[in-house]
Amino acid sequence: MTRLPILIYALIALSSLILGALYIFSPTFMPYHGVAVGAEWSEVPPEYRVLIGALLDVAGGGWVALTLALFALIAFPIRRGERWARYTAPLLVLAFNIPTLWATLNVFWYSPATPPWYGVAGTCAAALLALAIDQPWREAETPFAATD
Repeated sequence: MTRLPILIYALIALSSLILGALYIFSPTFMPYHGVAVGAEWSEVPPEYRVLIGALLDVAGGGWVALTLALFALIAFPIRRGERWARYTAPLLVLAFNIPTLWATLNVFWYSPATPPWYGVAGTCAAALLALAIDQPWREAETPFAATD
């Protein structure tokens, strides 16, 4: 059994951490958000800036939470080959990224902005690829267990 699923989940976790930090620590919205609302950050009324900033923090927090969950799953139960964890990792990725993809596609479809929907779609595809490679439904033994 290959360790490729672990690598895929680790890359998803790392990219989620980067996105989470970007959204949490950004002092403004993303450039495509400005295109979507038709205004620069400085033109947005202060009360809306508070709301938009809070929504960016929530999105960023979701990515950071996904990162922590994936790294915890990789570090312990997935490496031991525990079947429940090998199903849980892609489920967590999809549970966060499918609504994110839907939201991003709505911005793409209903505004002049071009959000990076393809990155979210690629993350969903990567999680499904990792699941397909791992095939926890076929393995009885522990495929990722350390061999010392």
